Amino acid sequence: MKAVHFGAGNIGRGFVGLLLHEAGYEVVFADVADALISQLASASSYEVHEVGENAAVKTVSGFRALNSGTEEVAVVAEIATADLVTTAVGRTS
Repeated sequence: MKAVHFGAGNIGRGFVGLLLHEAGYEVVFADVADALISQLASASSYEVHEVGENAAVKTVSGFRALNSGTEEVAVVAEIATADLVTTAVGRTS
């Protein structure tokens, strides 16, 4: 199963991406933030730190990252073969 997620920021990676990963989806992040996408594309995993009474560190792997501003054709191809498309985008300042 594959999910394309628009918005690779904190909510996208730390909440939606983690949930999709734990549900067994291959996650493809799409975002216009070039530095963030470059960093994700070169990483094999990232950690999510859950805080609170049952604090935990979870590792997300098996994802890919595309720049939706410059790799439009690739993003469209991923959407065409995705089982699920999600989003968590906000305004950048």
